[in-house]
Amino acid sequence: MHPSRSPVRGFTLLEALIVISILGVIAALAVPDLVPLLRKNRLASAADTTAAFLDGARRHAFATGRCTRVIAASATELTMQTRTVGDCVNLDDTAWTDTATLKPEASTISYALASLSTAAAPANKFRVVFRPNGRLVGDADLTSTTSDDGARIAVVDSGLGTEARAVYVTANGRICGLVNPGPVPALAAPVVCP
Repeated sequence: MHPSRSPVRGFTLLEALIVISILGVIAALAVPDLVPLLRKNRLASAADTTAAFLDGARRHAFATGRCTRVIAASATELTMQTRTVGDCVNLDDTAWTDTATLKPEASTISYALASLSTAAAPANKFRVVFRPNGRLVGDADLTSTTSDDGARIAVVDSGLGTEARAVYVTANGRICGLVNPGPVPALAAPVVCP
């Protein structure tokens, strides 16, 4: 060995493990918990998909000239149905055919549909019905001044506690969303876009 050169020394396995452990602890402290952020993004995406589904029902009513409704088939499924007869006043639960369904991508997402409809059947509180002109059906009056028509679909992720998103439909058929840091507010007349 040459006297002016020092021998090359590598790291021992123990030293390498200590450095990796320290870097792991620093990374764990520096990176926030991403699960809530991912859930919030998934919730926002589900609310956007719900708004698009409602808009599709409104467009379908325009295109077919038939009443089209969205019902909450279950807490995790929305169903679009088209009226098989031309009657948009006497809206019982007969004469509807399924057109499309919406199921969330994540099993933790659920829907809660509420309507201001004053129609006789209690089930009408859990549906959104679009007339062929794009307006909502509420109490079966066909005036343009109806203020008791409107609906809301709350989109909830069970992993986020009380945080939810809401998609509103006004009497005129306008569809809008609400970013809400807490529980979805109660549905009140008239429904307006925030």
